[in-house]
Amino acid sequence: MKFPDSIGAVHQEICAKFGKKAALMHKAGSGYQSITYQEFGERVLALAAQFLHLGINPGDKIGLISGSRPEWPYVDFAAQSIGAVLVPVYTSLTAPQVQYILKDAGVKILFAENPSQAKKAEALRIKGQLESIWVFDDSEDNSSEFENFSKLLHSSTKETDQVLHALQKVTRDDLATLIYTSGTTGEPKGVMLTHGNILANLEQVLGVLDINPKDVFLSLLPLAHVFERTAGHYLPLCTGASVAYAESPATVSKNLGEVQPTVMLAVPRLYEMMRAKILDTVEKSPKVRQKIFHWALGVGRQSMHGGSRKKPALAVKRALADRLVYSKLRAKTGGRIRIFVSGGAALSPDVAEFFVSAGMPLIEGYGLTETSPVLCANIIEDNRPGTVGPPLPGVDIRIDPGGEILAKGPNIMQGYYNLPKDTKAVFTDRGFFRTGDIGHFDERGYLVITGRKKEIMVTSKGKNIAPAPIENLIKTSPYINEIMLIGDNRQYLTALAIPNFEKLSDVGLWHSDYSLHEDASIDDPKINKMIRAEIRQLSVDLAEFEQVKKFVVLRRDFSIEAGELTPTLKVRRDVVMERYEKEINSMYKTAVS
Repeated sequence: MKFPDSIGAVHQEICAKFGKKAALMHKAGSGYQSITYQEFGERVLALAAQFLHLGINPGDKIGLISGSRPEWPYVDFAAQSIGAVLVPVYTSLTAPQVQYILKDAGVKILFAENPSQAKKAEALRIKGQLESIWVFDDSEDNSSEFENFSKLLHSSTKETDQVLHALQKVTRDDLATLIYTSGTTGEPKGVMLTHGNILANLEQVLGVLDINPKDVFLSLLPLAHVFERTAGHYLPLCTGASVAYAESPATVSKNLGEVQPTVMLAVPRLYEMMRAKILDTVEKSPKVRQKIFHWALGVGRQSMHGGSRKKPALAVKRALADRLVYSKLRAKTGGRIRIFVSGGAALSPDVAEFFVSAGMPLIEGYGLTETSPVLCANIIEDNRPGTVGPPLPGVDIRIDPGGEILAKGPNIMQGYYNLPKDTKAVFTDRGFFRTGDIGHFDERGYLVITGRKKEIMVTSKGKNIAPAPIENLIKTSPYINEIMLIGDNRQYLTALAIPNFEKLSDVGLWHSDYSLHEDASIDDPKINKMIRAEIRQLSVDLAEFEQVKKFVVLRRDFSIEAGELTPTLKVRRDVVMERYEKEINSMYKTAVS
């Protein structure tokens, strides 16, 4: 599939083609309300005209800090239509972080979800470094401090013809967005992606994944993240599909039933939680139902990769398993899911296999902000859990002698904004982008990621350890929510473990007053015994030096608010290491016997 030469041109074409069809769906009161492509197109055109009226020119930066709601795509597509550059910002960032990004990008005007978010940038407006701040939701107190977005959207203007004229001038070479990497270390960098980068990636994805106007996406990840922006925002809205916004991560189960989506994107943590909840429900059911469930999963594993088509008897079993188990699991997701997509971090093969075996295709892809983002993706018809699939059409992946994954293609960024030295450092002499990830190809040409180059730990005995695969393995335990390994320049491997508090409570091991204690860790012999048993059981196939020798059980989850997680739920290892330095050092005071 070949798109027109700008995101705005694609939007105009799609809105004209699918006028009466639902484009966006958002929760209003007790139900979901739809916005048609015609209404969507009209609002984007009106807003783009207002941008011109406000003096926004091609190349000017427009900031956006908001959760997922219809105003987000209004601002985005309006900016793209006149050649402006959108700078999305996570709502979870602090005021200094927000101001750093807006100032570094040279943002001219800012759109914010509410006054609370707007106030994070107020200091820049006072200093004259930001012309104006427009607020979507003005229901909070003191909203008069900021401009009203609704009034802007519905104001009349004569610049609509100028929008169409500006749209014709936008090309694939023009900058579309600056996306600041959340990063687990250092200051964020502005990744420069053009219209061509994003459109090329959409074309590449559509070369291996069938997305059509009948699809309904449930959008729950932050639109400030490139994974959701490209695959959960542009992909459906540039193909005539519908996008429904989840109210919050906590309401996903309810929203799945209300929206009945066909496609959903999420980070691995959500799928881990879904799997754990299903298994917990099964564990509490009668023995007969437990046996039927596990029998059905076994049938699913046998029939993966076309096995049921080759063996008629297995196909019969699969049909029965579908009627008894799989169909009921699908019903809990709305009954129409045909694709779950995981991205943003490594997905445990066990979790992927669980969903695929249960008749709910879960495919894992791979990419980075700098690659727009998708480089590889598994294929539904030949899904290989434990890999991220083969490279997309037009993407050239190489593995350098040190094991680092290199990538080249039309979806690779133009560079880091105002950072020429940093840009030069991440490209080889032959123009390949250095991903910073370590991996290899399997015998079928599917890429396997083994870890981040910067996260590879080297013990004092010279052993190299990639923490992510081990952490993902241990997190398949129903009793362990999160685990972070420590071992760089140390004699042996240790870990900070966060238990599944609800699960421990169910078996009488966790008490509410535990979380009120001032100490960061908890030293309960029964809890330690259970966590130790889980870690040992799951580590039997690991090399001796890859096995956790000691661990500390923490009293609370890592959080975005505490700075321990990125907005996409990746652990900020440097922050955690500093915060729990005392607990980490305690594990190395005495040698392992």
